[in-house]
Amino acid sequence: MDDFELIDGPGETKVALKLVAEKEKLAFGAEHTQNAMATIKVVKAEADERAPMQLSVVIDRSGSMERDAKLVTVKKTMDFFVDKGLQKEDTFSIVAYGSRVETMLKPTLMDADGRKKAKEAIASIELEGMTNLSGGLLAGIEHITSQATTPGITRAILLCTDGLANEGIQDAKGIVDAAKGAMAGQQMKIHTFAFGANHNAKMLQTIAEANDGAYFFVENTEAIPGAFGAALGSLSSTVAQNAKLTLSYDADVASVKVLSSYKKEVDTKAKTVTLSMGDLLSEDSKDIVFEVTLVKKAWVDEEPRDVLSATLHFFDVEAKKFRTAAGTLKVSRPETTPEHKINVELDANVQRIQLSEAMKQASERAESGQIADGRQLLEAAMVTAQNSASAEEPILRAMFKDVAANLEHFTDQARYNACAAAPMRALSGGYSQQQATLGGAAELYENATGAVYRSLAAADVLGVRPRDGEEEQGLRAPALKRQAASP
Repeated sequence: MDDFELIDGPGETKVALKLVAEKEKLAFGAEHTQNAMATIKVVKAEADERAPMQLSVVIDRSGSMERDAKLVTVKKTMDFFVDKGLQKEDTFSIVAYGSRVETMLKPTLMDADGRKKAKEAIASIELEGMTNLSGGLLAGIEHITSQATTPGITRAILLCTDGLANEGIQDAKGIVDAAKGAMAGQQMKIHTFAFGANHNAKMLQTIAEANDGAYFFVENTEAIPGAFGAALGSLSSTVAQNAKLTLSYDADVASVKVLSSYKKEVDTKAKTVTLSMGDLLSEDSKDIVFEVTLVKKAWVDEEPRDVLSATLHFFDVEAKKFRTAAGTLKVSRPETTPEHKINVELDANVQRIQLSEAMKQASERAESGQIADGRQLLEAAMVTAQNSASAEEPILRAMFKDVAANLEHFTDQARYNACAAAPMRALSGGYSQQQATLGGAAELYENATGAVYRSLAAADVLGVRPRDGEEEQGLRAPALKRQAASP
């Protein structure tokens, strides 16, 4: 956290913001384009309690969920949520969909009576019909929008499936548009969970990313509890909501181009770019890379001057009030540009973004039948990153390992579809958004709360013993500590 400005007092949530550029001194008599980065860091939250949650789980109960006991495992995982993951102030609802869409549990507070009703509802879910995914999702959204909300409440939908949407709305754009209409402007996060390879990875990734969520590829039944547990852990550690980062630049800057893949609004007249960052979690670190072009100056200015400012505006969940953090980017304009030491952290994030975008583009090509083109594109991006100054940084080493493991499946359409389509989507999204989804992204970006819930869910459902110390950590996790005190 060196050189970061912490904006809150002792005992409060601390959010830090810092800006850096490739070069801090640039010759005055020429135009210069260089990369810069705004980094947001959230200190680990130590609060004993988290904010209340409105959670709706949308469960696929189509006939294929019988294979490998997937539905059985999902139901056991939901029992874990009810027993050990939810607080008495939380509202929980369950939708089950096959050909029919059925509310198994309407939005219910998780007090002692509510938990009993939830367990009965979970036990009553049975296999049935086809896959009306859109119908299930829209019912889950209705469960959330029907409830009153106040700033600070965490609202989320967990949508799972093991197959293709074959009833109701069946295309990604149609489902996203329908979901947006059903939300009617209300904010909620949608995480999507795909079991096995027989699903539309692009659709589920699109649904999640359009709603500040993550797409989780769940390779086998044994991975189901961990994936849901990790998502519950992330929701339980939300410390800042609806974060927006605004980059404002002055007359010395000709343009700003954001390379990171967040939703953005550009106002060239006001000289601002505003990015929607969504929610920030305990221990989060978000690196927003942008390209900045500085104009030619008519005179030397050796004094470092602010050329760009960044303002982060967010709702502090613990303090229950809006806060801001601010930082500036300073550049001086001497007669000549001196030699600069490479900023390895900045370079690693430039490479991360370029390689994750190459992963996404390679997926697009492979999914359209252009397997060789996708492979060639990804191999070229790998060579560029491997020859960079930051090639030995942990983030890139993790990406190289994940990309190499999937490149071997870019041989023919059947093998790609069965082995690489879903992992490539999950990995590209995870690395791009710095989210704990799969592979190296899960290892690098998962916070302590997410890791604890992942492990405890697997232990509870599968009977796998938690790693040393995680049972004790779990007893101190906010949701579990509060639950233990409830009737």
